[in-house]
Amino acid sequence: MRVALRRATGLKAADSNGFSDPYVYLSIPALEGSKPQRSKTIKKSLDPVWNAEFEFTGPKRLMGRLLIDVWDEDWGGSHDKLGSASLDLAVLGVLDAALDDGPMLI
Repeated sequence: MRVALRRATGLKAADSNGFSDPYVYLSIPALEGSKPQRSKTIKKSLDPVWNAEFEFTGPKRLMGRLLIDVWDEDWGGSHDKLGSASLDLAVLGVLDAALDDGPMLI
């Protein structure tokens, strides 16, 4: 399954400069041995644009839930969690389409 991570808007400012340095971890917890995939960091932005694609492979029956965690990268310190979402792909009706040719857009 391919997942397209496009953008986020209105993220909270986690840094003293009034911005964040956001990046995203995408994961499908039920896929054994599958590691979370990380986007690049977008510096000084509250409305980051990634335009990135990620691929998850495994049995269709295990691809029921996609976890999305958004973090602020801090140099020399702990990173700040900006938010998260859990998408039930079966309930949303996107799983069958995502396994076809095109990516699932997030």
